[in-house]
Amino acid sequence: MAAAPANAPVNGTVVQGSAAATATGIGTFGAAGVATTTIAVSSTANVINWGNPNTAATLNPNSTLAGFNIGTGSTVDFTTAVAGGAVVLNVDNSGQISTLDGSLTGTGVNVFVANANGIVVGSGAVLTAPVLGLIASDVNSSALTQTTATPTIALSFATAGSISVANGANINGGGVNSVLIAGAGTVNIAGTSSGLISPNLVIDGGVSGLYDSSVPSFTATSSVGNVNLTTAATNVNLNLGTAGGVFTLSSVYADGNITNNGSVDLAASPEFTGTLTNNGIINQAGTNVLTIGNAGASILSTNGAISGATAAIYANSTIASNFGSVVNNGTIAAADGFNLGIAGTFTNNTGGQLNVTGAATMTDSGFSNAGLVSVASLSATTVGDFSNANGSFTNSGTISINGSFAVNNVAVPVGNFSNSGTITVADNSTAVTPISNNIKAGGTVSNSGSMTFGNGSMSATTANLVVGDANFSNTGTLSLITSSTGTSNFTVGSGVSGTLAGSFSAMNLSNMGFTAGTVAGDIAQINTNGISASNSVTLSGYNVALNSSVSGASLAFVVVGGQPAPQMGTLSISSGATLGSSTLVDIDAYSSGFANIALAGNINGGSGTVSLGDLATSTEGLNALNNVQGAGSISSATVNITANGNVNNPNGGGAPSNGYLKNGLLINPVGGSSTVTVDATGPIAQYWNLKVLGNANYQSETNNFGVSGLNNGANNPSNNVFYTPAANAGSHLIMTAQGGNLTINGLGSTGLGTSNGFLFPGLVVAVSSGDMTIVGNLNNGFSGNAPAGNGILLNSGGALAINGNIYTNGGSLVNYWAPSGVTMNGLLYNVYQPTNTSTGVTSFANTPYLYGNFPGATPSVAGGARKINLYSFVK
Repeated sequence: MAAAPANAPVNGTVVQGSAAATATGIGTFGAAGVATTTIAVSSTANVINWGNPNTAATLNPNSTLAGFNIGTGSTVDFTTAVAGGAVVLNVDNSGQISTLDGSLTGTGVNVFVANANGIVVGSGAVLTAPVLGLIASDVNSSALTQTTATPTIALSFATAGSISVANGANINGGGVNSVLIAGAGTVNIAGTSSGLISPNLVIDGGVSGLYDSSVPSFTATSSVGNVNLTTAATNVNLNLGTAGGVFTLSSVYADGNITNNGSVDLAASPEFTGTLTNNGIINQAGTNVLTIGNAGASILSTNGAISGATAAIYANSTIASNFGSVVNNGTIAAADGFNLGIAGTFTNNTGGQLNVTGAATMTDSGFSNAGLVSVASLSATTVGDFSNANGSFTNSGTISINGSFAVNNVAVPVGNFSNSGTITVADNSTAVTPISNNIKAGGTVSNSGSMTFGNGSMSATTANLVVGDANFSNTGTLSLITSSTGTSNFTVGSGVSGTLAGSFSAMNLSNMGFTAGTVAGDIAQINTNGISASNSVTLSGYNVALNSSVSGASLAFVVVGGQPAPQMGTLSISSGATLGSSTLVDIDAYSSGFANIALAGNINGGSGTVSLGDLATSTEGLNALNNVQGAGSISSATVNITANGNVNNPNGGGAPSNGYLKNGLLINPVGGSSTVTVDATGPIAQYWNLKVLGNANYQSETNNFGVSGLNNGANNPSNNVFYTPAANAGSHLIMTAQGGNLTINGLGSTGLGTSNGFLFPGLVVAVSSGDMTIVGNLNNGFSGNAPAGNGILLNSGGALAINGNIYTNGGSLVNYWAPSGVTMNGLLYNVYQPTNTSTGVTSFANTPYLYGNFPGATPSVAGGARKINLYSFVK
């Protein structure tokens, strides 16, 4: 049976140096009575083993009691007459913990107590010495190899126990005020008053190394000479100081976790391999740089604060090591130069705060905020920089930044960006060059909360937001704010999908670029409550769905498509939505394919131009459109359409007649009339139906024939070139001026002989409510033996003036209807097929085939003409 602990040190054996003890009142620990012990050492370095009853004990020998303990009310005083002082290492090898509830004094003597089974310091203990060390490990006489009063002691925790200091204990070294508390497993230190524990406190939780009592300082190491030192997994728990009485701590080490529940100033950076849990306040002492963490560590701030003038928080800064994380439910505060460098994630939970009064850079594998993040720049430098983040960025709380905002600004970003809270970024700097805000992600960028960029109080403010190549979705509120003289810019890079479905507002929006990917299935959704830019708006993607209005004062530019038919992209403009500009609306396809327009809303070019696939007014390297169809409308003074498919309104009833869809694509004239340029460039027959609701001026850039052929030197009397019909020969075109006059002008240049003018290779129908005028030649001829239904119908609601020649296909008819009279200043021609060729056409013959109604005149009808009721094509 083990001997009971005494209320004073008993059974001491001097193994180094020399010492003598006098004692009174020694008894069983915890029993009534107190003991007074004086131990006088006469050597500089002394080691005393206190153990179980044995015959070799020379200091306080006792046959029933054991160990180094101090009972309540008992005192132990170490004294020396050695000049320069002395040191004594007390080693308890009784096999039981050492309990210190009384008073220990070192008068000119530095005192260490070591017990591998553990040490407990009670709330009533008073421990005072120039250097005081409490070590719960297997320190022995070999630790004191120097003959100095302030030795360097090697700490190893192969055999070690826990240590605890109760709240109320007074541990205050005299002289240099140095205290070492070391243990393994668990180190618990409490003390609400900063005056009760020495500020020169070094805490070691299981980290092997050397403690230099002359400085004092601790250096972690795994060996001394040929002796290996051992670490031990340890949790250090601190409850030192209060908000009103901050405790200054020299340094703390843990081969494991550190938990702080009090209020401490750190004079040196803590080191740990596990997690720092801060439930109180950790502050940087003075102007020192605060670095928290080391490789493999993580930081957990649960209900407290970490602050400092310049703070750098690191937990496993090497990504290849074990991941470390930071979680904050309290307050982390730092001044300019704050740097968070971790390989794990930073989480700021509800109620947590990260306050930086300067620039902030965060390097992590993920950022999540449900609390408050505040970054205020004191200069024009970039702040709020999350540019090296390697994971997802999530905000459901509040982020406020005075400066710029950068997330995942790396070459190959990963993870997602998600905001369901509030992000406010205001550039209050005086920088000449505006700072851009950049958001990148390898996955998606989504906003369902509120994001505001810019500040209208600065006269030269420019609000810039650039979203990188990622899926983008806005279902919340996105705002760009600038001054009356500033501008704002919003750009979304090339991703696989994009949605603006919430509220988007931008003061003086100068440029907007919104891009989705270029493969099937990609879509850019524009559902927000209107977008208006003072300069340009760029919307692009394989598919663009415009469900609300978008306009640019100088340019609204949409590029869709990306793959050859049948995998074509589509620009869909919903009913009630308008894509508009006062100067130019330019819609084209990517150069790798074609694209469709599904028009249920409105394309508005105002007094400017609407260019649909018209490469003459578009960006180089693009392509024509395919189908332009829908029940919507185009409003513009000028409309240029280049398409390889159909242009009409396939909706609204009415079955196709002779392969032609009945309903017209509506065009609203601006400024009294609309000029419409037709350029049909398809590989097969096309079906166009255009209806201008007012005065219309139609012109054509379409070609009736291919531009190359076999030169046999005989077939075309004008240039001796043999021509073949255009690939889309047999197309159908209806041009209407409903409620106005209609004018037809010629721009085409690939006809036969002198037949250049308004060209279209197939049926041409022109209908007007008012007068109709043909300014130049009208030419739809492509064959001397074209199928039925490839003639010309001119249906005027008033007068008809033909001021050029009319060319039609062989065997086809030219039909006239003009109740107010016809003025014919040109000739009528049919294409003929020479007998010496088997295919193609070469020229026209002056052989008119006419059918019409000419009030006051007798129509001329040539024999053999095929009469076709072309009126059935007009609705």
